[in-house]
Amino acid sequence: SMAKLGYTDIEDLGDGIKKFSLGRTYTKAEIRKLYKQVDDILDNIRTLAKVEKLYPKIYAQLIKIMPIYYSKVKKMDSNTRDLIGTRMWENIFRVDIIYHAIARGKVNSQTGLKEIIKYLDMVIDTDMVAANIGIWDPQTAVKMTKMVVELKELVVKEIKKETRN
Repeated sequence: SMAKLGYTDIEDLGDGIKKFSLGRTYTKAEIRKLYKQVDDILDNIRTLAKVEKLYPKIYAQLIKIMPIYYSKVKKMDSNTRDLIGTRMWENIFRVDIIYHAIARGKVNSQTGLKEIIKYLDMVIDTDMVAANIGIWDPQTAVKMTKMVVELKELVVKEIKKETRN
């Protein structure tokens, strides 16, 4: 982990986010260059997988949600994870699979986007269960559900836009 790489002063901010000193200050230009390197690597992966960013806003929101849900589910005790966490993660994962199937042209976009809505609704339902039975505190429940609702709204906008065209 981070300690093995020589980082000792590590602060856990939650949701799998760690804060630590890099040992030096980076300029904005250097940071932009590093982000560009990561983007180039991801672009290469997308090219290999023949995936287009058809819906950049949907893709960005999905990429934001996935690691947070993964982290939350991973931290659940094993019974909770078996009962509810796995369902949450599987539905998020299905959304990602369908998105990529649409992007590769394997699934009709209207059909795929409607299928994504179905799985997002299931995630929202499991978020409500997590809130109702106290798996998550109210703030976490709101944060998690809000992210999924925002993703659903982006998908609905795309469905409406494609229906008009």
